[in-house]
Order: sequence, then structure tokens, then C-alpha cells
Amino acid sequence: MPGKHSEKVALTISADKLRNVAGAFKGTSDPYAIVTLFAADKDQKPVVLGKTEVIKNTLNPQFNTVIEMDYEFGKLLHFQIAIYDEIRKAKTDKAMGSAVFEVGAILGSKGNVRAKRLKKGGVIFARIDKKRKVRSGDLTLHLLGYKLKNVEGMFSKSDPFFEIHAETAKDIFAKLVYRSKHIQNNLNPRWDPVTIDLDRMCDGDKDKAVRISVFDYEKSGRHVIMGSVTTSVNSLIAAKTHAGTGDLKSIDTSRALQLKKKSRASGQLVVAAAAVRNVPTPQPPKSNSDAEINLPVSMAEVSLDDTEEEINLGSGYAAAPTFVDYLSGGCEINTCVAIDFTGSNGDPRKPGTLHYIHRDGVSLNCYEKAITALVGILSEYDTDKLFPVYGFGAKYGGVVKHCFSLLQGEAHGLKGVLDSYRKVFSSGLIMSGPTVFKEVLHHAAKKARDSQASAKSLGKQAYTVLVLLTDGAVSDVEGTRQALVSISDAPLSVVIVGVGNADFSAMQFLDDLKGTRDICQFVKFNAHAHSKQSLTSATLEEIPEQLVSYFQSKNIQPLQRIQRGRSILLDSAIFEDAGDDEEIAVSLDFGENGEVFVAGGGVYDQTAYTNNGAQPFAVAAAVPQPYYNPAAVAPMQPPTIGAPLTIKPPGQYENPVSPTATAQPVYAGAPLPVAPPYGQPPPAAHGQPPVPSAPPAYAYPQQQQSFPVQLPPGVGPGMQLQVQNPTTGQFMVVSVPHGIPPGGTFHVPY
Repeated sequence: MPGKHSEKVALTISADKLRNVAGAFKGTSDPYAIVTLFAADKDQKPVVLGKTEVIKNTLNPQFNTVIEMDYEFGKLLHFQIAIYDEIRKAKTDKAMGSAVFEVGAILGSKGNVRAKRLKKGGVIFARIDKKRKVRSGDLTLHLLGYKLKNVEGMFSKSDPFFEIHAETAKDIFAKLVYRSKHIQNNLNPRWDPVTIDLDRMCDGDKDKAVRISVFDYEKSGRHVIMGSVTTSVNSLIAAKTHAGTGDLKSIDTSRALQLKKKSRASGQLVVAAAAVRNVPTPQPPKSNSDAEINLPVSMAEVSLDDTEEEINLGSGYAAAPTFVDYLSGGCEINTCVAIDFTGSNGDPRKPGTLHYIHRDGVSLNCYEKAITALVGILSEYDTDKLFPVYGFGAKYGGVVKHCFSLLQGEAHGLKGVLDSYRKVFSSGLIMSGPTVFKEVLHHAAKKARDSQASAKSLGKQAYTVLVLLTDGAVSDVEGTRQALVSISDAPLSVVIVGVGNADFSAMQFLDDLKGTRDICQFVKFNAHAHSKQSLTSATLEEIPEQLVSYFQSKNIQPLQRIQRGRSILLDSAIFEDAGDDEEIAVSLDFGENGEVFVAGGGVYDQTAYTNNGAQPFAVAAAVPQPYYNPAAVAPMQPPTIGAPLTIKPPGQYENPVSPTATAQPVYAGAPLPVAPPYGQPPPAAHGQPPVPSAPPAYAYPQQQQSFPVQLPPGVGPGMQLQVQNPTTGQFMVVSVPHGIPPGGTFHVPY
């Protein structure tokens, strides 16, 4: 069932260079497409959304049929496009190829287009457009061809038909709005009258360019262009003229549209009838939230002979733009991640603590689960896939840092974010406190403003989402409140996820803030630990409204949808291979009357938390965690080079630090401190001389001289075993000492 923040979107499909499966001496395939929506979990079933028309004799189909879906930001919406060759006298049609797409990934791409290369050959293109809530009406149109230039040859005449596309020829993925039937051997054809949805044709804008092209029909599917013209709905209405009585001399061509082929005249199009019908009369909205009202539409039949004057579209009222409008205009959504490294998270070397990194390479802690879920979705709307990753609440060089970067530069993709998080524990970090958000908030707001300013200078738009993960209530409630209010005019949304079992009741103030805009959403991870989709839906559901409210508050309207020329065919960002799709592909069965049924597959589980493509750790199965000795933790003092990771117990700080006792705020323009790379010493405190190089600071107590290894099944005394040193990460081969019982433990020196 659609959510309260969902929008209707429309899918259009085309393909290029499909493999011909018709068979030897049987001509060219007659393709059509079937779209199936995947189930989001194992308790749901996939649904066949629709089937396109069949296009005869072509390997490059552009389907006219539109498939509608309900899109909601925060939910992954996977669907399969399967293309078949229609075999008239056979029980089943032949498969030509299939591919799986995700709606958010398409909306996050330039031009709202994605492509999949098929194993059998060819490419499937999927395009997503907004489906308007208030219909704009219909265009009734009757066209005649006049003295078309013959392209068939000396001994026969062309068989013309026409197509209407929603954009100009500059866009190779222009929407096919209508395709007429062909008329044989006629250079002065009278095509059948047609009624076309104005939303589909021109988004309700009667002055928007459309292209009408006339072709000579060929059985092979290689239709020959006879001429084309760029026009608009208003121009068609203005060109309406007397169509005559059947005699060519009686046709009034004074307003006819001139067809051209390679800049040369190739005939004319006469508009015998053109009028706008079935237009609703909406009332002006009371507020932005009521801007789009789903009003009833009269669908009464209108005769082409009816000369009723056209109705003014919209009656002076235009619906407010939506989230999809901004995405369609190319608005970039940038993502920043901020992670809590205060001591209340517990010792990350100890299983069960919030930052514990599982050595099996598969299991995730709660921070990793939240990162995987949220960044996994947000990354689809970020074209460069580069994400700043910040930390707060840790000590470096004896100074508590309330905002520091986990790496030089930015992390690439979800894998980069997870890698930078996991490696920071080997950087000499001391988990400290208190929990302060202000510097991260101000830094993210500055970055958001800079990104939008830079985008604006290039004629583009940008918006930023800060994902802030914390294990406890903020220490300075009033300061955090003031910070959020002060940045509420920035192109920024803040989503805060509370990790762990702390009492987060003190965070209620986040939902009661009254700034320029509502920009903050707080969610408890444990309430959604059962389902990744539950977490992303609850966390991200308000971002579309927040994005729209920001741009509308600045009177910034959505940009026009990006048109893609032939250069898109060289854009690797929109192309993927469909090879991996077979693991989740939908199997379809066909009924005797053309019905389509799901026979199997089609489940894309959105409940499980997984690495989402991030590479697991390469850890030997025989390597257990080292024993943890609380006495081995370094005392509460500034770290020395080579000291182990230090964790301050919750609520116990060596010197309780107020937010003003640290270095200058990072949002004032100073560069962020950066966690040193793996194996490098921590940065020197401000005003101190550089610290000479020394052995790396590992995340394990140096007081331990060996680590334990438990015998795996089938391994006994005298046998050799490959293990991994938990300190250096290097593999070594050791011999099992005599006297160790099956499943027993022995120690290996570091």
C-alpha cells in the first residue's frame, strides 16, 4: 500500500540492438516487455505490473505503453523488465533478455535513465517520469499528410505512419507518446483521429516542444524517415484548418506544418482537428501541502466535429513542485556521515559492545547496520559516490575532538565508508566524551551551503543529508537546539539514529524544534533492528518534504529534466551488466488468453542487514578474538605513540571538557583534524612539537605477548595450522603443540 509520502511515477521502456531470436528464415523478432515488481520480503509476492504493446519486426523497440508505480524515498523498489518475442502459433513466446532495475537509482541518474547490458546481446533502457496528480486534460488530434515525398522507389509508393515524441530530437530518449497505423501506398494519407493525454505529451505545458515524425513502414522493422517537424500543442491548435472534402485541391494548406528531412522540405502535415478536452477545474491550494489535489476528471466522449473552444489549462493555477520534480531536474543529494566515538560505546575489542568489529567478515554491529542501510539508499542519488565521514567524542593528541575526519579526502561508496570506520580504531584514537553535536552540525551546514552555491554557479542544484549516529543523549541540549535552529535555513536535512539501549527520552526536543524549517529527524535503531527497510523508511521519510520546503522558501523552482544526447551511450555511469540479475530474476508463466503469472523468484529481501556489496574481511576461520583483560587498558592520560586504544568509562573524563575548551570550531573555516592512517602516529596537540615516528598504535593491548587459538574440528597435535595475527593482520603457519585436546586452546606468540 502506498505511504503518505509516496508519489506516482511512470516507467517507459526502450531497447537497442536486441538479439534476434525469431529463428532462421523467419524474419525479425516482434518484441514486447513485461514489468514485474519484486517482493520486498519473503512474506510478500511479486506482482506483474503490466505488459507493453508488441512492435513488429524490430530489434530496437521504443514502447509506447506506460507502467505506473508508487515511489517512496527511503524504500528500495526493484522491478524486472523481461522482453519476449511474440510467436503467434506457439504456446510460449521466446525470451529475448531481462534485467532488474531500482526506481531510486533511475531517479538519481542524469536524465532519469538507466541501462542494462543483456547477456544475450543488446541493451534495455528504463526511464522514470513523474505522474501528475491532477490531469491536464486530453488533446484530440486529426492529422493528414499532404504531398509527402516518396522514399519507396520508382515503382511503388511509401506506406506512411507518424509518431509523436514528447521532446525534441536532441534527446535520444524522448518519450514516444503515440504511434499511428500505417496507410499503404499513399502520399496523401488521412490517419485516424486520436486522443492523447496532455500529461504524457507535454506535462500539461501547451507550449512545450513535441516532435512529429513521419516514416515509411517496412516489414523488416527498418522504417525509413520521410520527414519531421517540431511543434507544440498550442501550435497544433493554431494550425487547425479546413481538411477539405477528399479532393486534394479542397484542402487548405495555408497553416500546414512543413515536414523536413535533412533540412529539405519533404511534404506537409495538415491539422484537420485539434482541441483540448476533459480539463478539471482545480481550486487554489490552501497551503503548499495541499498544492496538488486529486480532483475528479470528466471523461465524457467528445466528437471530433465538436468545435468547442479549447479550455485554459490550469485556470491560472499551477500545482506545487514535488520531490520527483527536483530529482528530474538533476538535483544532487549529497551525504555526510558522522559517528559517535565517546567512551559510553564500550570497549570495541569486547564482543557485545556497540563498536565491536566482528571477525567473521559477515556479521555487522549496529553502527555498521545503520550505515549500510542509510548510505546504501542515499548513495543512489549521489553521482560521484564520494562521502565525507566524520567522528566526534574522541581524543587525539590529548585534545577532545568534537568533529574530525576519519580519512584524508572522502570515502568512495558504501565500502569506503565502512572501511574508514573500521580502520579508525587503529589510528591511536582515545574514546572520550562528552557527546557534542554542535560542531558536526555547523560543519555539515557549511558544506551544504557551499555545495549548493557551487551547483548554482553551474546552473544546477544540490542538497545535503547528514546521517549522525550516536549511542546516547547529547550533553548540551540547549546548545544543540540553538545550532539546529541556526542552520535550519541551509540546504540540509539531519537524520539522527540512536544506537544501543540508552535512554533517549532527552532527545525528544529534536522533534519539537521550531526553526526556519523542520530539518531534523530522530529514530531509535532498536525499534527497527528487525528490518532494514523499516529503518530507512522511518529515518528518510521526511527528507522529500524538507528538500522541497528549502527550495520553495528560496523561490528556487525545479530545473527542466536533463535531455540526453547520443553522448549518453558513452556514459558508463548509467550502464550496468544484467548478469547478476539472474540470482533474483522472476520466472513467468503464460495463460491461454495472454495472462501472465509469476512462477518463481522475484524476492529482493529488504529486511536483512547486509554488507550491500562491501567486501567482507579476509579472516582465517581458525583465528578467535584475543582475550580482553580490563587491567591492560591504558590509564586515563594523553596517549603516547604506540599506546593501545584507550576507552574512557562512561561518565568518567580525565578533565571534563566544555565545548569551548577545545580548539577553534571547525565551522569557522578551519580545516578538520584528520584521523591518521593505519599504522601512523596520532596528530600532535596544537602548540606541541611534532612527535617523532614510532611503532604503530594497534587496537589491542600490548601487554599481551601471545594470542589464543582454538583448534578447529579435524585438527590435532603435530598438525600445521594457518592463523592470522590479530595485531598485524599477517598470516602465519604454526604447529599444534602435543597434549592439546580436540577443540582445546593454545597460545601463539605475537
